Amino acid sequence: MITNKIYSLIMIKTSMMLTLMFFMFSKFNLKLILEWNMIKFLSLNFNMNFTFDSYSLIFSSSILIISSSIMLYSYYYMNHNKKKNMFFKLIMMFIMFMLIVIHSSNMISMIMGWEGLGMISFILIMFYQNKKSLMMSISTMMNNRIGDIMMILSIIMMMNFNSWSFMNHKFNMMIIFMILISAFSKSAQIPFSSWLTDAMAAPTPISALVHSSTLVTAGIFLLIRFKYSIFMMKEMKNIIFIMSLMTLFMASMNSIIEWDIKKIIALSTLSQMSIMFISISMNFYNLAFFHLITHAMFKSLIFLCASSYINIYNNQNIKFMGNYNYNMNFNNISFNIANLSLCGMPYLSGFYSKDLIIEMMMINKFNILMLIIFMKCMLITMFYSFKMMIFINIKKDKKQMIMFKENMYQKISKSMILIFTIMNGNWMNWILIPNNQIFNLPLKMKLLPIIMMIINFILIYKLMIKKNMNNYMKNKKIIMMINYMMFMKNFSINLKNKNYKINILNFKNSEKGMMEFFINKNLKNFSNLSIFNKKILNMKLMMMIMNIIMIMILINI
Repeated sequence: MITNKIYSLIMIKTSMMLTLMFFMFSKFNLKLILEWNMIKFLSLNFNMNFTFDSYSLIFSSSILIISSSIMLYSYYYMNHNKKKNMFFKLIMMFIMFMLIVIHSSNMISMIMGWEGLGMISFILIMFYQNKKSLMMSISTMMNNRIGDIMMILSIIMMMNFNSWSFMNHKFNMMIIFMILISAFSKSAQIPFSSWLTDAMAAPTPISALVHSSTLVTAGIFLLIRFKYSIFMMKEMKNIIFIMSLMTLFMASMNSIIEWDIKKIIALSTLSQMSIMFISISMNFYNLAFFHLITHAMFKSLIFLCASSYINIYNNQNIKFMGNYNYNMNFNNISFNIANLSLCGMPYLSGFYSKDLIIEMMMINKFNILMLIIFMKCMLITMFYSFKMMIFINIKKDKKQMIMFKENMYQKISKSMILIFTIMNGNWMNWILIPNNQIFNLPLKMKLLPIIMMIINFILIYKLMIKKNMNNYMKNKKIIMMINYMMFMKNFSINLKNKNYKINILNFKNSEKGMMEFFINKNLKNFSNLSIFNKKILNMKLMMMIMNIIMIMILINI
């Protein structure tokens, strides 16, 4: 445990150092590239490139802050678990691979970190080693494996450029399309959306780390690195916009009827990832990165607070979370502040990034139908946030009050992220967004998000508390379609079943078929051939020794 405290302290100090480097690199527009030539094959150089710029420095600093707080929180959460040492080692490996992805500037180093993220996340999801966790981890692996294959194919196609570096390079549409599929699979966009809710089988601190600031944001960060190529391709931007808007609508609708607190937060993460993709489709890469950093802070805080609620009530259904606990004041305050930041409450970190994205959608000349769908999804974002807050803080249950006292490590870990949840958006707004991008909107449009928030709170309070919401959802087919994520889960299951059948046929026809017949029949011949080869090698060795002896004799003469 002392070693884990030291690791947390080292990560905090490293994060402070990277933050200071970020200020210096941003002011002087610096970029540091470290290159290590591993192998040289003909005209190709297999290099490991690591870039230190303003993007990578502030992102890695944010990840280290979140990771250190989660390590502190896990002292209490995993205290009685026999495999806690393995748990902390897996977290450290996951952080290492994520830092490799962030600082990579070519595809060789990127694929190493990319594959490492998938491998460690697969192990972490099935950490509890039951049947449900195993099935969920396989589902996650199958969806991510498609993106990994696309990234490997893009690496093969990049050989035509005689370089695997993607810094300031402009690639063709086929390579960008493969990179786009890889980013969609890692960030759980349609048609790979089903794995994000399945990944909630992992321990809650893992969900706070993996599904808030690391794994799901890797796809966003990859597209930001390829911004010079995506900027010139209108078709790719249209694909990103349509698919991300569909994912935003699907996740928002599914979160309305969901009652599992971890799945609600996962669907919230999915909708926020879609908002970042929409920003990328509008060529606002700094804005997408700004929302990525602010979202990572308050979403990890929501996960940590939710884990305390799950631990107290021994249930993940928010319907059974209604007894107010006076010893949980700090947890309740942190949970409410993080949810209000998610809704876009003014002067919290989520307000600065989310409000800018909504304003850019209003200013740009988009289809009015797309704008209406986007605004409705923003309204639903507030809906499920207020739903969690009302059921946990306001709704009264008939059961007796449950008394629970928070641990010191819990409070310290949450307070670290709470400070950044409140202050992070304000100071990053002046650094990442240039001063010339200040927009003047009418007062009605400027006050629209706040008015939506107030109306939403009143509507949810009347639906959830005064009346039964189940009366408003009578069509079971629509509920089933929404609950299955627009049948994305069925798509994932059918994909696994088809691959399973193909693998069985290959196993029967190759390993248990012709290969076994030929190998068993000619095994003796192969062994005789190997003996014959050994004799030839021995004869050549004897001839070589005789030649050396003859040469030495001739030299002496």
